[in-house]
Amino acid sequence: MVPRIKVPTLVLDYDFEQFYPGQPRQMYDLLRSRREYVKLTAATGAQLHCSPMAPQQHCDVVFDWLADVLRR
Repeated sequence: MVPRIKVPTLVLDYDFEQFYPGQPRQMYDLLRSRREYVKLTAATGAQLHCSPMAPQQHCDVVFDWLADVLRR
């Protein structure tokens, strides 16, 4: 199903992902649309699923990506 996605897609991954380890990268590799992969890391406090300790950084990544997509 993933190769059928036609819209720009942001794939987020996290250090110490506890629910879906490895799946974000697998999805990214299967995408054929415009895509971006971002790994949020423990070094910046944004580890774990949905980076609960760094919500501002998480939102900055998502909304900056969205703004870029909408400008194109």
